[in-house]
Amino acid sequence: MRPELYIETEEIEASPFHELMRNQVQEILLVSSLYDSFLLSQDGQLRERLISEFMELNLKHTPGITRKFDAEAALKLAHDDPRYNLIITTMRVGDMHVPEFAGRVSDEGLNVPIILLTFDEREITELHKYNDANLISRSYIWQGDFRILLAIVKNVEDQWNVKGDTRAMGVPVILLIEDNIRFYSSCLPMIYAELMKHTHHLPSDSVNLYHKLLRMRARPKIIHCENFEEAWEYYGTYEDYILGVISDVEFPAGGVMMPDAGAEFARRVKERKPSLPVALQSFNPEVGNIAEGLNVNYFLKDSPTLLHDLGEYMKEHFGFGDFVFRMPDGREVDSATDLISLEEKLLAIPDESLLYHAEMDNFSRWLQARTEFGIAEKLYPRKVSEYKTVADLRNYPVDSIRSFPVRGAAAWLLISAVIRPLTPWRILRALEVDRSAGKQGDRLSSITF
Repeated sequence: MRPELYIETEEIEASPFHELMRNQVQEILLVSSLYDSFLLSQDGQLRERLISEFMELNLKHTPGITRKFDAEAALKLAHDDPRYNLIITTMRVGDMHVPEFAGRVSDEGLNVPIILLTFDEREITELHKYNDANLISRSYIWQGDFRILLAIVKNVEDQWNVKGDTRAMGVPVILLIEDNIRFYSSCLPMIYAELMKHTHHLPSDSVNLYHKLLRMRARPKIIHCENFEEAWEYYGTYEDYILGVISDVEFPAGGVMMPDAGAEFARRVKERKPSLPVALQSFNPEVGNIAEGLNVNYFLKDSPTLLHDLGEYMKEHFGFGDFVFRMPDGREVDSATDLISLEEKLLAIPDESLLYHAEMDNFSRWLQARTEFGIAEKLYPRKVSEYKTVADLRNYPVDSIRSFPVRGAAAWLLISAVIRPLTPWRILRALEVDRSAGKQGDRLSSITF
């Protein structure tokens, strides 16, 4: 028997959080040979592994997955059932080459992204021999990390939702520029895992559990680009929302491989927004000198601690961890874990630390990453030079935090009032409701992050 929810849907739907993550992957169609499918699932239980990976990161919406070993059967299923809005295929689809399959999907008028999952880079070289290779949305290499499926799903959803979510609430964006398929196939799963963990532990200031779940919709979007022109177009479009940039050094620009494309991209970004965090990645140790000259961070791709170092960098510079108060020379003087402690520390930290973080826009960036968009929007446009005294600079962010009752969640007091007997037990039970039921009352079953 389904749990009954007593929610006034008109008031709830008025919340801007309901405008987020409107487009999501419902069902995945996996087209591959039986052998490739077994390699992907390892133990043959593909759906169970997918659900396990999503649940481990506390994701309440898990897309279904259906395997087809025959391309014609897959085409028929995708045509007959619109719920299949993501196709993942391997190079071996039995009766049809992948480019031909992609062409047939296009000819059928199916507006469905096609992701190619390969087992080595030789298959990518083979793919480029075909004219229809450009119909493949993106290619990844399977390296044994099942989180690649989560990264694929979430990156597709980010592409679908970034325009609407930034317009609706100013949801932040992380720009990843990387053309090395082997590298981004290992890097993206790590970034998304870190992002999901950060999002899950964020909303300690929420009024109630329902508010917390909704705020998780506002996680940062990751935009992955493989060439200079695409990256610069996205940067120009979402400049005001970008938390930071992680970029390769060598990638295509103008149709040819450019050895210093990342450095040029970082230079342009820093000219327009000196405080924005930018990190370069390369196999070349000399990138350290380039990064130092541009005042950006850098990582060596062949470092055994690379993925860990990237995770720590995101916590420190993208606002994913505690707010660490530092002096201009880098010395740590204090830290804040939430809005309450941030308010307290702002009143006590040295003037030098306050000026340093204000000049770097660190306060607004940290608040933006924590989905406190209203406060972040008040702080971001103002420059240090606009304040008459250091005391004014200190008081403004404190007053901004205090102006949002219940530490940024004032609007949700209304929601808390209209939710009648909605207990945590009822919410968790509601999340188990079959998402395919489509009932108007099953609002919580479709909360996605």
